[in-house]
Amino acid sequence: MGLTRWGWVAMLLGTACAGCGSDVVLGPAADRVKITRDPDAVSGCTAVGQVNANAFLRVGSDEYVRKMQNEAVGLGGDAVLLTSGPAVGVAYRCKAAPPAAH
Repeated sequence: MGLTRWGWVAMLLGTACAGCGSDVVLGPAADRVKITRDPDAVSGCTAVGQVNANAFLRVGSDEYVRKMQNEAVGLGGDAVLLTSGPAVGVAYRCKAAPPAAH
């Protein structure tokens, strides 16, 4: 026997919300990424790329902050200057990169 109309609706809603309860976990060093709206805070830094966590922006959640911090680390950054709303910005490298291992 096939699914009823309400069975299909429940299945579609469950699929659409498959990632709704996911928590973004901070990666290594991501907790040290500073997020700012002050351009002066990154004036001596090097831009390393764009970060966008709009997909993680939910009322009452700070997952978008952790997502931006993780993205910044992935780009080699240690700061994010917010440029558009609370979840879009530019990642910057402000501290000197550690020396390469020999």
